[in-house]
Amino acid sequence: MPFVRMALKNARHAHMPDVTRGIMETGMCTDYLKVSELSRKLEGLVWSAHHVRVTNPNGTDLDVELNPS
Repeated sequence: MPFVRMALKNARHAHMPDVTRGIMETGMCTDYLKVSELSRKLEGLVWSAHHVRVTNPNGTDLDVELNPS
């Protein structure tokens, strides 16, 4: 239990049952400081938004209603 408590407090866990070499070579080499920076910029953009639509050329079309509170 001491290890579990320490892990829950200080560690992150990812369950990747379909992980491939390609995933490890690309996704796991991400610059997480850049991801954090982008996340903060997006948070600033949507902080008071009521509606967000995300699209991309590959077919993503996500339409979300938000509650600013």
